[in-house]
Amino acid sequence: MDKKAISADPLAQLLDSGEEAELRYQHFFEENPDYLLIPELMHNHGLHLNAVISQFCIDPALKCDFAFLTKSSMEWRLVLVEIERPYQQIFTKVRPPQPTEKMTKGLAQISSWKTHMETGLEQVRNRLKPLLQPLGSNPIKVCYVLVIGRDSNDLTDAGRGWLRNQTSPDFKIYSYMSLVRYFLIRGKNSFPANVIRLDKHAFRFLKIGSAPMDHLYFAQPDELTFTSDDKLKLAGFNIDSDRWERKEPWFKNPTGDWVFPYS
Repeated sequence: MDKKAISADPLAQLLDSGEEAELRYQHFFEENPDYLLIPELMHNHGLHLNAVISQFCIDPALKCDFAFLTKSSMEWRLVLVEIERPYQQIFTKVRPPQPTEKMTKGLAQISSWKTHMETGLEQVRNRLKPLLQPLGSNPIKVCYVLVIGRDSNDLTDAGRGWLRNQTSPDFKIYSYMSLVRYFLIRGKNSFPANVIRLDKHAFRFLKIGSAPMDHLYFAQPDELTFTSDDKLKLAGFNIDSDRWERKEPWFKNPTGDWVFPYS
């Protein structure tokens, strides 16, 4: 891969700065959610509603850093993401690989999510109900992601083999530089993902990267809230959020008429 492209990448630059705070990377991904959209995680319909959820509560005692939905015509896939610090050591010993306490805790975190989902999936479905449109009754399968370590390419063959042995069809481990490489291969998204968060019973936007047409089309006024800044950003996409809240035609078409999109 082109070294110039890597060195110019914002996430690679943040890593090169030596920044270690996990919260700084949480904020980075909230501003740049497309780094999390690894192709092998996606169903054929792509990112549902073009939205990534930040700080999603699986349960009052269990919170994932990010989550998103992707679907086929047959099922939903809910992807839950845990991020750890990039400079966190993965192994205390190289041969044979011995995981660090932090790596072990990361795996245990994923395991706790899996255990909860065995009995709590319907509760999670209820929290996601405003987003599960259309085909809301389709089954949900869950995929788990752990992001840890700066670059898996820096590990020994034995270390990379150990990581592969921890993964499964529903659990993936990525290094931060893996996210960079996938992002650069995929190319910049023409419609950057939006970022939302669930507050009690309604979602709100943390970042509006592109016009949330599908989201507004399917959502109800009591399921989505806007700040004054959100309303200004939406107006830039010819969307009137006040009209949307009143269930009036809310999108201004090229001729200047207010219409319901897709109608």
